[in-house]
Amino acid sequence: MDSIYVAGIVYGSMLDGPGLRTVIFLCGCSVGCPGCHNKEYWNKFNGKKYSVRELYSEILPFTPQKKITFSGGEPLEQKKELKKFINLLIILTENVKNILIFYP
Repeated sequence: MDSIYVAGIVYGSMLDGPGLRTVIFLCGCSVGCPGCHNKEYWNKFNGKKYSVRELYSEILPFTPQKKITFSGGEPLEQKKELKKFINLLIILTENVKNILIFYP
């Protein structure tokens, strides 16, 4: 089972992309940008561990707008798991409006 480490989830954000959306903050970042706002997310294992399906089940009831942003940390440091999660969203969720990935 593939695990994805999540630092936090924000439902109903209007700050992290166009429109009302769900934001998933993923753990892990080796970039270490000066002035980073999310230094606590640098360690991959500081967050909550989910399976890809568990995370899908967690957000689905609270994401009726079907717009999702991945932030972090550096979301692409979990690219294998992130790809599986996005594929699951596309396969199982009708009319996914848009998916954004913010990275340093």
